[in-house]
Amino acid sequence: MRDQINTAVWRAVTQTQEGLVNGTATVEIQQTVNAIINGNAAATPINGIPMTATPTPTPTFNETQVAAQLKTAVSAALTQTQDGLINQTATVAFQQTVEAVLHGIGTATAVAKRAALSQGLSPITAANARQLKSILTLQGKAGAIQDAVFDPTGAVIASVASDKTVRLWDTLTGNQLKQIPGLTNRTSLAFSSDGAYLAVASSDATVRVLNTTTGAEAAVLHEQPLTQGSVVGAIRSIAFSPNGQWLASGGDDKVVRLWRVSPGSAGQPTQFASDAQVLKGHFGAVNTVSFSPDSKVLVSGSQDASIILWEVSSGGQITILRDQQQVLSVAYNSDGTLLASGGTGRSIQVWDLSTGKSRIVLRWLNGITKTPSAINALAFGQDSSIIVGGGQDGPDIGVWDVAAGVNLAVLRGHTGLISSLVFSPDSVRLISGSADQTINVWGIPAK
Repeated sequence: MRDQINTAVWRAVTQTQEGLVNGTATVEIQQTVNAIINGNAAATPINGIPMTATPTPTPTFNETQVAAQLKTAVSAALTQTQDGLINQTATVAFQQTVEAVLHGIGTATAVAKRAALSQGLSPITAANARQLKSILTLQGKAGAIQDAVFDPTGAVIASVASDKTVRLWDTLTGNQLKQIPGLTNRTSLAFSSDGAYLAVASSDATVRVLNTTTGAEAAVLHEQPLTQGSVVGAIRSIAFSPNGQWLASGGDDKVVRLWRVSPGSAGQPTQFASDAQVLKGHFGAVNTVSFSPDSKVLVSGSQDASIILWEVSSGGQITILRDQQQVLSVAYNSDGTLLASGGTGRSIQVWDLSTGKSRIVLRWLNGITKTPSAINALAFGQDSSIIVGGGQDGPDIGVWDVAAGVNLAVLRGHTGLISSLVFSPDSVRLISGSADQTINVWGIPAK
């Protein structure tokens, strides 16, 4: 073990010197140290970097104090080699990674990505929301954006446009990572809780589940007609449950479907049930579905101006909330106590789920470019202090203080209607998809 750790520290020094500029060295070092700590592998050369000399004295380790000495030695080694270099991010990320791995918080790679994604940005809250600005624009010239979502790590953004193609983007750089063309109009996207799968809803009554690594179809789920000769129609919304055990869909045929998801074990792939449980209760098309944070409740919003909360385990109705508008979008806050809904009424209702009553109505600030005729997209900030909303025939995005019920800011940057709004898991980014063929990434640069 001592020799392996000494080698890992040496690699940290050498690779940081030789590979810092292209940003790859840090990830490789993290993967190596993670493997050593977990006993999976010894340190071996990567990318042909020779192991013939050490630029700084190699630390020695007392076997009984491996964890503490590893942290200290790696921190010192990287600091020595990076002093005077332009980018200090690798040192910070590596130190956080070692700390997290040694305390069992997560794998080196996952922690490293989180550290890099949050670097230089402040969490978005009601206190600083007025400082939001566009920090990146993703533009594929592929038609109107139908939906855009973050993967569970926040490192990847998935989008689908009117050209029927799914695209994966690097959150940090805005580079396009992958294109997955389709044959039918695609309407909604959802990542599985582990990020391994991306579900894509289509106008042909199918949900195609894609492997995010290969882009290949892992499953194709077909919505079956409710009666012989009836038409299913388009699927308008899909959602994975946070616990990874369910996939929900809603669409033109006025019902909600629940598909069972069975995570694979011992190297076996995840299984998706071919038959769905059908939940009936709406009298109009189902425009939106979303799971509660604890995965126990599924909410659906419909053109019939109703919002139904369903018990996932039984499929039974818990309660029905009556809105004054066709419901186009719903969003839970982070602890599942509040639900926001938007639709054709041009305002946002915030429901207290402990009472089932509307707690507050959020309205647009006077003087915006154009008040949307309907609210297509909603999202709560991760700390539940703000709500963002955007909609049809209006390019602006409203930001509201939930507690005070006031419009804090209006985000301008799009020229077409807003189709999607999602906060990143670490709450330092907001993405907005638009009919103007772009996805804007919004953030607050740290001072």
